[in-house]
Amino acid sequence: IGSNGTETGSLKFPLMSLFKEHNNDIEKIRQAYNFKVEVVISQKLNSLNSLTVYYNSPMFDGKLPLPAAVDLVDNVIFDFSCLTFSDSGLKKVKVAVKKETSGDKLEFNYSQKNSEQSVVFIVAAAKEGDEKPEQLIPTVLFEAGKTGRIKWAHNGKDLREIDPSLYFLLFDSDWEPASTTDKN
Repeated sequence: IGSNGTETGSLKFPLMSLFKEHNNDIEKIRQAYNFKVEVVISQKLNSLNSLTVYYNSPMFDGKLPLPAAVDLVDNVIFDFSCLTFSDSGLKKVKVAVKKETSGDKLEFNYSQKNSEQSVVFIVAAAKEGDEKPEQLIPTVLFEAGKTGRIKWAHNGKDLREIDPSLYFLLFDSDWEPASTTDKN
């Protein structure tokens, strides 16, 4: 954040003494110094979801921008726009995503009274070259009138493996008993 409170993508500060100390050899400077950057991204859901990402950036001499905050996170999206809510049918959807390594859990409750059509959870982006990025384990429960609680078929599976785009459109067929959906 810049001094005026707006987001900034570059920082300016004097580095001429480094050039003098290393005989203007940028490669020596890059080997000896780097920037440690800390980015904190906050999201207000039911509670505050705060994500801190650290990375090292090599020393540079040009107008190379710092990575945008949006490049450091992945968005996990659950879209409720295709669900039909009613007094006798679906009443509420509870969504939780657990991060494998930290055990942190992101939660959201959606009912027909909500004006949003989807929920977005921010998580640390999968790093380039990672063979196995952090698993994101969902628990989705559909609360329906006579049927009670119905579990989503993908509960307990890694969301990154189900759909790498991390976009999940939920349908009535995800919660309705098979006999109801087979009649059509």
